[in-house]
Amino acid sequence: KDYLKTYKEMRALKLRELIGKHKPRLIIFFSLGYRKDWEFVMGAEAKEVTPQFFSGETNGTVFCIMPQSSMPGMSYDRLFDFAKKIKKRIHL
Repeated sequence: KDYLKTYKEMRALKLRELIGKHKPRLIIFFSLGYRKDWEFVMGAEAKEVTPQFFSGETNGTVFCIMPQSSMPGMSYDRLFDFAKKIKKRIHL
């Protein structure tokens, strides 16, 4: 708790700055528990694409927020379904 209280905001700001500088085409965030933090980094609200899989786009970068692979109920089928739905938005 102390670590998050001390460093989380600073790390999110730095990550947002690095994304703005390097302009990656795709970023994948793993952890639904930090969704609001990921949205802060994105600078936009993420929309649910499939259950528990979110996506958004800012300045040419597509962001994906998804559960960690160890989360109960995760499967390749769920991941592939999400990937099919956002594939056309990502220009790699």
